[in-house]
Amino acid sequence: MLALLRRIEAQGPPRSVELSHQVGSGLWELVRGRLRVLWFYDEDRDLILTHGFVKRSRKTPAAEIARAAAYRASYRRAKAAGHLIIEEDE
Repeated sequence: MLALLRRIEAQGPPRSVELSHQVGSGLWELVRGRLRVLWFYDEDRDLILTHGFVKRSRKTPAAEIARAAAYRASYRRAKAAGHLIIEEDE
């Protein structure tokens, strides 16, 4: 998964459905074997990773999608209120 994240950092989000696909309204899932990381785009087209989990069934659990949606809502509220601090790597 770390190699996939480094690739995304260098080249942007994968366009292959085998590596990433949409799981909800504006939510995406990175795939590496059974490992999954849910993410969404920020307004500036930055990728915001919400959380990871081990997938144990054919479908992505609704609870994991709801958790990512809650993180996205919290992120957007914090950003709108000016409470979000984004630090850039040097």
